[in-house]
Amino acid sequence: MKHNAIIAAVALAWLLVAAPHRAAAQDAELSRWATRAWENCTKLKSTEEQLYMRCAALTATAEAGDAVRLRDRAAFMVQSVRSAMDSWQTFDVLGYTAGAYGIADDAQSFKSLRDSVSLILTDVHIRCEYAYGLASSGRFDAAATAVSGLNEDLQQFPPKDIANTRVTLAKTLAALGRYEQARAEVAMLPALADRVSTLGDAARSADDRGDREVAMQLMRQAHERFTQGLADADQRQAVLEVWVTLACDAVELELPEMVAAIEDEAQAAITAAAGGQTAGALLPASQTVCVRIAMLAYAAGKTQDAEEREALVQRLVDEATDAWQLVRDSRTEATRVLAAAGYHLGRLGELPRAETLYALTQEPLTQVLYSVAVVDGAYPRPRKHPGTEPAQ
Repeated sequence: MKHNAIIAAVALAWLLVAAPHRAAAQDAELSRWATRAWENCTKLKSTEEQLYMRCAALTATAEAGDAVRLRDRAAFMVQSVRSAMDSWQTFDVLGYTAGAYGIADDAQSFKSLRDSVSLILTDVHIRCEYAYGLASSGRFDAAATAVSGLNEDLQQFPPKDIANTRVTLAKTLAALGRYEQARAEVAMLPALADRVSTLGDAARSADDRGDREVAMQLMRQAHERFTQGLADADQRQAVLEVWVTLACDAVELELPEMVAAIEDEAQAAITAAAGGQTAGALLPASQTVCVRIAMLAYAAGKTQDAEEREALVQRLVDEATDAWQLVRDSRTEATRVLAAAGYHLGRLGELPRAETLYALTQEPLTQVLYSVAVVDGAYPRPRKHPGTEPAQ
């Protein structure tokens, strides 16, 4: 079970093409949110949930620029899985630790981590995650060096064993502007849902780099794969699980018609699966509200009118609050709603406002992922479109 899959389950579209500079005051505030996430992990009853939520909190710690706590927490994570019987948990934890070191540009810690690894597959995996972390922090030259040879190294392993690693590689290549190589990696992914979400992520990376035409091509390909998946009974359910992420990608690329088409197609697929009966066969409100939140946030970031921005942000908070009230009895649905809102409030620099939604819930998993989402949203990223620059 990968952290990326957990985040996808709560409908977060993680963006990892970042600028390394940020004001110290914001660093301290983000570190507080990351620490909140880390500490709330102790409240989780499941050992596996604790493990994977700590992975999420570790990434947030790196994004917050908290180098001291990052090393301490990474050491704790690595030690916690050294004696674990589950080799895949060890594989995942070491991967996220490497990614965090990449975000923090901590080559020394990464070298020590790599020296401790004996399995070739794990070594390839952590190299890939480290390269992605470097790319996510805007260190493109270092990422290009780190990613060298990874494609060839992956060829020696069964596709199912390296699917998540290949997703990471494709995203890294797209962030570096190597779009054809990224497409080639996507084509080798066994799951259609992974192809859809990875192409959407690549489209956003291309747009961030100013390659609008490429971004449109990649987004159209993602939409085509999505439509193809909905028509395949064997793929439909898995593809439906990424419709929110894909729709949010389209929001970012200013494609309102595609946003509407994606939602309509998802709804039609659910209705068809129910034998054409619309009653009780609607898209979950917790999913549709995530798309509305993304649209409100994008509009708030783009407007130059202070009063309009304030009204849009308040609508975002109100929509999230109302939706949470409706689904609060479902941990998964409630987490999806609040995490989506937290991400966008962080991105808009509305960190005090984010406290309002955090106070709604006492559910530890929701608290962890909400805090992580706030940090991830606030993590500075270069943006081509006006109004989407992070608050400094």
